[in-house]
This record gives sequence, structure tokens and C-alpha cells, in this order.
Amino acid sequence: MFIACQMPTHPYISGQLLFNNSIVVLNDFFRGSSIHHEIRHSSHFQDGIYLRLSTDTGAGLTFEKTGADEFLIEGEANTQNDLEKLAALVSSTLTKQRLKHRLELYSTDDNEFSYFHYNWAK
Repeated sequence: MFIACQMPTHPYISGQLLFNNSIVVLNDFFRGSSIHHEIRHSSHFQDGIYLRLSTDTGAGLTFEKTGADEFLIEGEANTQNDLEKLAALVSSTLTKQRLKHRLELYSTDDNEFSYFHYNWAK
């Protein structure tokens, strides 16, 4: 059986964060920033909650707790520029807290076009 992979329709982020605290504490780091942030409830996520970040341009990403000290980061935007601006803001906020993270940004043809991190070797 052949399963075709569909190409993404928007530039996207794939990343990780190592942080041994809660979504609530993570959310607090974004208070006072230009990024909209909210904790949302869903039965699809560990602990039933996840953190959603977004901008006025429609760029957005989520943090999902996948382990005791690990979060999966996923997101997308309409343009690479919008995605890169969001990633830069998020990475800056996480770096100020000295949180080990990586954000890989990909175009619609699955080519990495940018990489943000703190204390994470590529």
C-alpha cells in the first residue's frame, strides 16, 4: 500500500523546549510581550492543557507537554517572514529565562530556512 505525504500549505515550526515546570509558569514568561498567549483546554494534550501563542498577523504556535521536562513546539504562519518574527520573539523570551530550546523553521517545500536555539547543538 502506498501512502502519499502531503506537502505543507504554510511555513511551519517544529521544535522542543526542555523545562521542568508547568504550562502555567511557561505562560507567565510571555506576560507583557507583544505575543498573544493563552492556556487552552483539550483532551488531546497531556494534563488536558496546552499553551497557544499568536500574533496579529495570524502566526501561531503551541507548546504541548510531552514528558516530565519536555515540551513539543509546533506552529505555522502565512509567510516565512511572519513565522521568523514570531520565532525570534519566542526564542528571545525563552533565552532570557535560560531555557534550553530549539525552533526549526521550514518552508512549504519542507526546506529549513531558519533556526533559533539556546544551548542546543544543531
